[in-house]
Amino acid sequence: MLVKEDLYSMLMLFITKLKLDPSDPVVQKALKLVNKGVPASHVLAEAFLYAYLRSLGYKEVYIESTIGTAKCDIYVKTDLVDECIEIETQIIPVEHLLDGYRYIIARYVKKLIQVAKNGIQQLSFAYPLGVVPLIPPELMKQPSTRSHKKLEKLFLEAQRYYSLDFSEISYLAKSSIGKIYVYDFVLQKVFTLSSEHAANLLQEYLSALGSEATAILDDL
Repeated sequence: MLVKEDLYSMLMLFITKLKLDPSDPVVQKALKLVNKGVPASHVLAEAFLYAYLRSLGYKEVYIESTIGTAKCDIYVKTDLVDECIEIETQIIPVEHLLDGYRYIIARYVKKLIQVAKNGIQQLSFAYPLGVVPLIPPELMKQPSTRSHKKLEKLFLEAQRYYSLDFSEISYLAKSSIGKIYVYDFVLQKVFTLSSEHAANLLQEYLSALGSEATAILDDL
């Protein structure tokens, strides 16, 4: 085993607490991902959500799946819908520290377009406890109620960071955000937030930071 002994022991302890079978192909894949250098905290989050979704009765749950050109940390498929779940810690690269809000917003826009382009019906996000989702409020609305003007501003902002064709803006007008998961490693619990709750939480957070922070999202 290429994983350092102490890290491997910690991973197996957590997997045992999640009541996962060590021989489960997804568990074996998780261990291989750590061997390849994927951060252990990210892999554990994937295993955590995998265990949670399986406990809800979902049969087809995969980690680190590629659907067309879309990469999903967790991919869930049922007879009615498929879901791409992105684990989002909102870490900002050093080069974008001074424009971090805009960078994160652009990342959300890009991911929603990428998932929709590949025919995946639902994009969801998962956050560790304590991270406030910075999903643009306009994207948390139902597609039919979104402002085209605001979507255009979001798209143009995303184009500052990513190579996107303007025709792809159409995906923002018809693709919805699915669930917002929150996971707690300490208590081994996962819960979901409604889009309204997440939007209110974000508004309270930005209000506490002051008018400058609020203005950035209002501008978008």
